Amino acid sequence: MPMTQYTVLVPEHSDVDLADEFAHVKVWVSINRLKLNFDKTKEIAFSRPRAQDFHMPPMIDDIEQLNCCKLLGVIFQHNLKMDSHVLYIMSQCAQRMYLLKLLRQQGMPPGHLSVVARSIIVSRILDVLPAWGGFLSADHINK
Repeated sequence: MPMTQYTVLVPEHSDVDLADEFAHVKVWVSINRLKLNFDKTKEIAFSRPRAQDFHMPPMIDDIEQLNCCKLLGVIFQHNLKMDSHVLYIMSQCAQRMYLLKLLRQQGMPPGHLSVVARSIIVSRILDVLPAWGGFLSADHINK
């Protein structure tokens, strides 16, 4: 049976308590005959980048609270900065640039190298840029 991952987002200001919302998730899981893996259940609380000493206690004691998480290929940080994601993308691109270097050494023509570069490097940056590009600092853009 394939594993399915669900993400629950709860706004900061809500009429529903976080613990109550999680209780609703557990009921939904039970009704739909699914299993909730508490070892893989994590929580992240987002705050504004300049929020001073923001700390949200875990909603349930047994759930690990993270500072960043990867969702649909994008690394989200609790402070809404993109440092971790930019480093991750740059690391991937560096590895792929090395692959291009090896392909060039093996005699691949420049036109083909260009196609490969667009396919494995440029597309990696541009395909989801509209989703997280607004969170980039000038320093990130320059990198």
